Amino acid sequence: DRVTLDDELQFVRDYLDLESLRLGVRLQVIWDVDPRAMGINLPALSIQPLVENSIKHAFNPRSQPGKLSIRSHLNEVERKLEIVISDDGPGADNQLIENATGMGIKTVERRLKLAYGDAAGFLIKTAPGQGFSINFSIPLN
Repeated sequence: DRVTLDDELQFVRDYLDLESLRLGVRLQVIWDVDPRAMGINLPALSIQPLVENSIKHAFNPRSQPGKLSIRSHLNEVERKLEIVISDDGPGADNQLIENATGMGIKTVERRLKLAYGDAAGFLIKTAPGQGFSINFSIPLN
């Protein structure tokens, strides 16, 4: 159930191509992908559910354009692959996130912890009116 970052991002691109047909100019995607990281393996569907969450909560409910950012960085000092999925949507209260019934974010976090234990990092940054960001990291082999 592991894929390269390149394969995972291709799956995300295909998903976003479909969503851009529906959302049109409302969806602006910013890609900042470290090409040195493309061959690194990570659990399949580590990024796509997080992108889908942004589409659902940041883009579907509003009519104005928004930005979705997908970033990867190879941190050679700490020997980690760092991924950030963020949007400029409405954000959320942290208490609401903790009590949310959705499975996407929780499933990704659980899968990363099962695969990498405490070596995996997972952080949600959000506040009402401040967008939504998920930063996760996995150790390099």
